[in-house]
Amino acid sequence: MAPNSEWKIPSISRKFPSYREDKFITVESWLEGRRRDDEAEGLWRIHDKLYDLTKFAKNHPGGKFWIEETKGTDITEAFETHHLTGKAEKLLPKYYVKEAKEPRNIILTLKDDGFYKVLKKRVAEKLNEIDYKPAKTTD
Repeated sequence: MAPNSEWKIPSISRKFPSYREDKFITVESWLEGRRRDDEAEGLWRIHDKLYDLTKFAKNHPGGKFWIEETKGTDITEAFETHHLTGKAEKLLPKYYVKEAKEPRNIILTLKDDGFYKVLKKRVAEKLNEIDYKPAKTTD
């Protein structure tokens, strides 16, 4: 099926995903499409920078599976939503390779003074105030 000429340009990305015309979309084909579209050059893309997280994968607190599976894709949104404390941002320069050749396909902005980053900072501050000890112990 050829794209309909009446279709509009997607609102959150520079182009439609290349896999959208596939008859059957599997996890593997979706990831392969992301690898084609994200222009990460076989590395991991966070914002407009490319990183080699190969050596970090075995030390990733969430396990190596996710890191290994997302190689060659743009992980910006996942990175931003799963790392509240700033520790991950401090580790990134160690794995920096180079700037990406093209801007990200996803055009969502995550500016430091933007809505999401401000919300993220406020949530991290509130989480520090929470007492995680049990409210009551068993008798």
